[in-house]
Amino acid sequence: MIQHLSDIAWQLAATDCDEVAAPQELSEDLIWIETKVPSTVGEAIEDSNTYKHLLNSIESKDWWYRCRFDLQSSPTSTKPKLVFGGLSTLAEVWLNGEAILMTDNMFVEHEVFLENLKNIDNELVIRFRSVENFVKRRHPRPGWKTKLVNNQNLRWVRTSLLGRIPGWTPPVVAVGPWKPIKLETGVQYSQVKLVTDLENNLGKVDFSCQLHSTEELTKAELIIGEITYLVNAETLDRESIRLIAQAEIEDPKLWWPHTHGNPMLYPVRLRVFTSETEIEWSIGEVGFRQLAIDQSGEEFEILVNDNPVFCRGACWTINNNLSLSGNLMLLEQQLVHFKQAGGNMIRIIGTMTYESDDFYQLCNRLGIMVWQDFMFANMDYPFSDSGFRQSVEQEIKQQVARLSKNPSLVMFCGNSEIQQQIAMLGFSKEHQQIKFYDEELAKFIKENTRQVEYISSSPFGGTLPFHVNQSVSHYYGVGAYQCSIAELRQHDVKFTSECLGFANIPIEHSRNKILNGDIPKIHNPNWKAATPRDSGAGWDFEDVRDYYLASEYSVETQKLRYEDPEKYLQLSELITGELMGRSFAEWRSRHSNCAGGLVWFMKDIQLGAGWGIYDSLGYPKACFYELKRHWQPLSVLLTNESINGIDAHVINESQENFSGHLVVALVNKRGFVATEVKKDISVKSRKSLTINLETVLGGFYDINHTYRFGPASHQLISVSLCDDETKLAESFYRVEKQVPLVDYEAKLEYQLTAIDDFRYQLKVSANKYIAAVTIKTPGYIAEDNFFSLMPNSPKTLELTRHCEYQGKFKGYISALNLSEEIKLRPTQQEVKG
Repeated sequence: MIQHLSDIAWQLAATDCDEVAAPQELSEDLIWIETKVPSTVGEAIEDSNTYKHLLNSIESKDWWYRCRFDLQSSPTSTKPKLVFGGLSTLAEVWLNGEAILMTDNMFVEHEVFLENLKNIDNELVIRFRSVENFVKRRHPRPGWKTKLVNNQNLRWVRTSLLGRIPGWTPPVVAVGPWKPIKLETGVQYSQVKLVTDLENNLGKVDFSCQLHSTEELTKAELIIGEITYLVNAETLDRESIRLIAQAEIEDPKLWWPHTHGNPMLYPVRLRVFTSETEIEWSIGEVGFRQLAIDQSGEEFEILVNDNPVFCRGACWTINNNLSLSGNLMLLEQQLVHFKQAGGNMIRIIGTMTYESDDFYQLCNRLGIMVWQDFMFANMDYPFSDSGFRQSVEQEIKQQVARLSKNPSLVMFCGNSEIQQQIAMLGFSKEHQQIKFYDEELAKFIKENTRQVEYISSSPFGGTLPFHVNQSVSHYYGVGAYQCSIAELRQHDVKFTSECLGFANIPIEHSRNKILNGDIPKIHNPNWKAATPRDSGAGWDFEDVRDYYLASEYSVETQKLRYEDPEKYLQLSELITGELMGRSFAEWRSRHSNCAGGLVWFMKDIQLGAGWGIYDSLGYPKACFYELKRHWQPLSVLLTNESINGIDAHVINESQENFSGHLVVALVNKRGFVATEVKKDISVKSRKSLTINLETVLGGFYDINHTYRFGPASHQLISVSLCDDETKLAESFYRVEKQVPLVDYEAKLEYQLTAIDDFRYQLKVSANKYIAAVTIKTPGYIAEDNFFSLMPNSPKTLELTRHCEYQGKFKGYISALNLSEEIKLRPTQQEVKG
């Protein structure tokens, strides 16, 4: 039986660092506040006035958690066990006054068999000592120093760098029991290992676990899907039995990333028969797929089931910065939206935490691939220290066993940016090679997994690891280094595991919270506090965004910012998404050798113009929608070929052949379609087709206004992919680098009806071209947003309630060239919620 200690009341109090050594010494004068488990100190004091002043200096104190509990079941002859999912970070645990555990690694789960458990009134106390106090002490110096963090001694502590990286995150560090604590009594199992493989259409599963019971085991079965397999048992000691099974499934249905097929899964259950009882546990799901990486030459391409997969997605941060776990409904909503956007890969970066089982199970079911960094980043870790090494080995053993059973996991990566860090400090290639990552961890992964790839570092390979035209890179050419889109082909990116970092403006509903409803001024300290910057740089990422805004819209950003801050924010929302979209159009085109790109970040860690394509509240930004238009499995994407015009790239990643037609339309400066041509096309499954648009138009139009024999005759190019009368994909190219003027003759009409208590359907149409239609519905997420609307071409989309929103529906529609906002009013008899 499992008794979750999250179901009982917990208390939290602070003491000065190292002032109190044991629970018996705690003063009666301490101020205790109510809290819960799992949680962190930051989460607890966010809702408390008592310790609010310590939120940004949590590690100036030691923190104590305590609770009292009774046994919920009758005691058995099997020893009860406390399981601590994760304690962050320097923790000591007492049960009924007796010390039972000490740990210095937040990434390790601990099992403690109990001798002094009582039937009633047990007291559990946990102390979390200050990491800040620990790293102030003298430690051996590193071989090289990082600028990522302020204290080099953090390399000695197995903790998340969240809250410890200036310019990235708010200074709220992770302290506390951040994962569940549970009490197990009776028959128990642990250390589950499920390793899957696929050979010659034969699915294989190697299973093992430990069973803890004093009852006589009579039989054990492993059930995969609907097939039952006998489990072998090996006695380890009086209370421990090792269970082992090998299973085979002929011609299993394969797991695919959702962009290329269906992510088929098989549920797995363990059934145990003892002399006294029969117990069945669900122990997860498995999937079967083949995985390989083509690294021939300078390439880096992931193949799933022998098919090359263009990987696109983002670098995961955290569902909730304070709790480290957050709302499960919000996590699911975000991952579902990410899938709908065409994202098929998430990288969990080495500066954060290992993700939850819930996260992986959602990725399994949604067909989202996961690239998993180990939690090492940018530092010279002391692997030669025996105590540190032992802790790390336990961490890796647990995490590899826990994570590798997930078919969504395609990559383990030894660290983030350590090779790059060493190279940028001027050390030779010999110094960049670290035995722990290059040999020892690589060997462990190979021996303990199947169909999971491994690389030692991200970025990786090449003459220098930060060169982007070889193997895996981190690409900020378009972005921090202010390169143009035209230079992308010259950069010849092969695979970028992080890229395109911009200070992305959050939607109006979120950004107005920063200044309590006032129009945000980006010089305001509250706004600037959340603006990302690199340590040591004399600029931040809003300076980068302003550079591109000036060059792509021909505006004086500083003048626009103080004369018309609303227009400045409106254009700033759009520009970063436009750059991301055009980058992915290039990378997915047949002109490119790129096999994948992961945007830096998925979600902001705090409210503001962060790197995320979602804001910290879970609302997608304008750049998310632009990526969505460039990530779909069936896409038409445009690249500027200079004096060779514009190329359209029709991409079909699905398992079905496509037949339909391509529609090319030119919108004149008055906002009407001046030219429209249709061409029948067909694209085979998992193939692409490139068509020069002037071939479709049948003549010279100076389509991208490169020859400039006079003023451009059109302001916009629209290319759509249609099947019969259904528009399946659409892409736009803005010809002139200027802000669209307000068109007082442009009229937008809409119809809004409720589908149910959580969704609305919105239909919009216009008599003329409308630029950047923006749907502002606080508490609701639009299926599409910030889109171009062609004249007399109605568009239908859904608005879905954000899972944490409880208010009534309200909203507006605006656009760059509309004279005023339009208030959204649902059809009266349809209004719900």
